[in-house]
Amino acid sequence: SDSTIVVSFDNKTPSNSIVTVQGNYSNSKGTATYNGKTYTMCVKMESSTTITVNATQSYTMTIVFGDSETASIKINGTKVTGSSSTYTTTIDGTTTLTKADSRNVFAIVLTPVN
Repeated sequence: SDSTIVVSFDNKTPSNSIVTVQGNYSNSKGTATYNGKTYTMCVKMESSTTITVNATQSYTMTIVFGDSETASIKINGTKVTGSSSTYTTTIDGTTTLTKADSRNVFAIVLTPVN
């Protein structure tokens, strides 16, 4: 869908202002491939890292971790894990992502829920 927002971190800054990051970036944590695109810059999920998604509507959110990682993150303080390197959930309103385990977030994909 044209209204899908893909937020990457190529220039050590989120590619869309819907996402804000407080934390460190790295381009030495491997890569992540999603929907045919390969990402090389990530946000390192450390104890001081906060990624905020300032959603003004409901979105299906997919968090893309490194290809060799299994999804693990805290969403609004609750730990979630996935069976692959992505984790998908529905969000509504401001959503905060913080560290659960040492992982790296390469992209966040937001698709409006109609």
